[in-house]
Amino acid sequence: MKILITMSRKKVVNYFTDLAIFGLFVLMSINGLMLQVVYHMKRNGPDYVYMNFDKSEWLLMHKASSVALTIGIAIHIALHSGWLKNAFKGLAFLKSGYKTKSLFYLFVAYFVSAATGFVSWIFTGFLSIGGPEARHAIMEFHDKISLILIILFGIHLVKKAKWLFDATRDLLSGGNGNGPDRPDCN
Repeated sequence: MKILITMSRKKVVNYFTDLAIFGLFVLMSINGLMLQVVYHMKRNGPDYVYMNFDKSEWLLMHKASSVALTIGIAIHIALHSGWLKNAFKGLAFLKSGYKTKSLFYLFVAYFVSAATGFVSWIFTGFLSIGGPEARHAIMEFHDKISLILIILFGIHLVKKAKWLFDATRDLLSGGNGNGPDRPDCN
């Protein structure tokens, strides 16, 4: 099948970045939930094997998908930097409608979740700063904010589903001009 791309390059990059973010977010969320439920809540030891992976393997997959997702989100934010500038200009996100507020909450939840995860990983893992109590407190907060992040990401995905389907259709059909290039789909 020959695919004729008529969308702008920015839209094509945005489309594939969004697909990558979606896949990585799902992978990261599943890994994180497995770590939380199987090892944290059920108090299984690190050698306990669940679905052919032990805790260190689940953690490695979670960290790798988190780093890749962060790179994808950085690209996504760069593609939508105008929105970010407008949201922070005069604290517009506090005054605007639901769409902008929900995007802002998603941005904040991701930033806090990533920061707490990376801080725990770097400072208590690599640098050995802080004891097990500090790491546990950070990870407890990370676990809770990440559950909120999953909900906000789901809402964002539902709101952007039409754009994603239109973009897929336009990429596969050669584009008809009224899909993802519409200004309201950015």
